[in-house]
Amino acid sequence: MARWRGVLLDVGGVLRVGARVVPGAAEVLEELRRRGVPFALLSNTSSTNRRLLAAELRELGLGVNAPELLTATTATAAHLRRLGGTSLFLVRPQVREDLEGLPEDERSPDHVVVGDSEQAFTREGMNRAFAALRAGADLIAMARNRWFATPQGPAVDIGAVVAGLEYAAQVQATLVGKPAAAFFAQGVALLGLRPEEVVVVGDDPEADVQGAQDAGLGAVLVGEARGRQHPDAIVPSIAGLPALLGGADGG
Repeated sequence: MARWRGVLLDVGGVLRVGARVVPGAAEVLEELRRRGVPFALLSNTSSTNRRLLAAELRELGLGVNAPELLTATTATAAHLRRLGGTSLFLVRPQVREDLEGLPEDERSPDHVVVGDSEQAFTREGMNRAFAALRAGADLIAMARNRWFATPQGPAVDIGAVVAGLEYAAQVQATLVGKPAAAFFAQGVALLGLRPEEVVVVGDDPEADVQGAQDAGLGAVLVGEARGRQHPDAIVPSIAGLPALLGGADGG
C-alpha cells in the first residue's frame, strides 16, 4: 500500500450518508492532513453546486474547502468550455452557479446536458431533451449512477433518465462524472501526482472501484464485497483507511 501517496475520497456513502456523517470521517480527514497526505474529495452529485456542497459538509463537521472538491458539475463546466457551442440544461437552479458563463440555447442547442433535477425526471423535461437530440444535439450526462445511498436505503439516480434518453433518441451519452477516466484524471491533477500513486476510496463497485482501476488508479471499497470488481482492498468504513495506508507521511 506504500505506493499510494495521495487519496481521492468519495463523499456520498463514504464520508456521509444523507445528512449523517459516517463515524470517523472527520477524524480521517484530520489524520490525512496531519500526515501531509494530499487528498481531494469526489462527488458525482449534480443536484447542487460546489460552493454549497462544501458549506454543507462543513456544517456537518467535515473540514472541507471548495477547492478540495471535484464535482460532476464543475467537471461538466470544464468539459463544455473545451467543446464550445450552446447547451440545453436540465439541471437544478443552484447548479447554474457552476455553469456560469456557458452559452444556452433552448431551441437549437449543440448539447443536451442532464443533471439530477426534478425537470429531468418529468415527461416534459425528457421530451424537450428528446426533441433536441433528434435535431442533432449530443447528450452529455453529468453522472449516470444507478442509485445513491440515503438513510432510507438506495434511491434511483439520474442514470435511469440518461439511459431512457439514449434508448429513445438512439444516441450514446458522453459521461463527465465517475466512472469517466477524464474525471479521475482531473482528481489526480489536483493532487499533483501520477495515477499509480493515487488511490480512490469509494462505496460504488462500478463508479468508484472499476472506474478508478480503468483509469490506472488504486481502488479501496468501503463496505462489503459485491459485484465482479476486485478492489485492491476492502475496509468496513472510512475509519479503517489510516491503518490501510500505514505510517505514510506523504513523503
